Amino acid sequence: MSTFDEQDFWIERTDPRDVTKKIRLYGVLRVPKGAAERHRAYPAVVCAHGFTANHAEADPYAIGLASRGFVSLSIDFFGGGWGIRSDGTLLDMTVETERDDLLAFVDALTLLPYVDADNVCLLGCSQGGFVSTMAAAARPRDVRALCLMYPAFVLHDDALALYPQVQDVPDSYPAFDFAPERSTISREYNLVARRTDPYRLMTAYPGQVLIVHGDADAIVPLSYAQRAQQTFAHARLEVMEGGDHGLRGDYLPRAVEFATEFLSNSVVVR
Repeated sequence: MSTFDEQDFWIERTDPRDVTKKIRLYGVLRVPKGAAERHRAYPAVVCAHGFTANHAEADPYAIGLASRGFVSLSIDFFGGGWGIRSDGTLLDMTVETERDDLLAFVDALTLLPYVDADNVCLLGCSQGGFVSTMAAAARPRDVRALCLMYPAFVLHDDALALYPQVQDVPDSYPAFDFAPERSTISREYNLVARRTDPYRLMTAYPGQVLIVHGDADAIVPLSYAQRAQQTFAHARLEVMEGGDHGLRGDYLPRAVEFATEFLSNSVVVR
């Protein structure tokens, strides 16, 4: 029997392309059963997906945390990926638009009467980990703890390596050779990624951080996570032997366990 209720969660924020318009953003909210009637505030977590993905990538973590008494929200970024219910396409998305989406969800979550605004955490998968780091650096007082699953801190270097000269960045280009028509991103995506060094941002976040990374990750080498562990003020790195990018299959339950244990121990129970 489930210990939580699940529902669609919609918010609006200003359209980054036109400040006179709004965009709609979608998430899946999971709330401990009876939360509204108990007159108490629960810790909360916003779970962010990676590049070209959707909320389903973060759902296992959100479900695990909801089972441990968190209000959890797994989100679809604006233009974030395939199968999203939020507005936008990949051409609209950058790591900055995703950071702003994430903070808008944090603000909406803290307005719920059963959420403890002093105990809101972030969990990010791959690019969602990069973006969660950006959000935590921008508003460190609003993020109790940060959990980064195979974070894509390579994005900055990749953007520079792909087009060493900024004038060579095209208006759009495919991210994946195997699916060019489904992975076209914008020049702005590259420009934002190349100017956003995640290691410079890490020093702005003083809270507790967990990084979970596979040592066989062919997309984001383990060295990026090791450097992050040394750069954050308070970070722990859990290396999953043989784990590739995504930590799927047999690695997933253990990754979820790492995340739930860390965040459960990071919040203040009231």
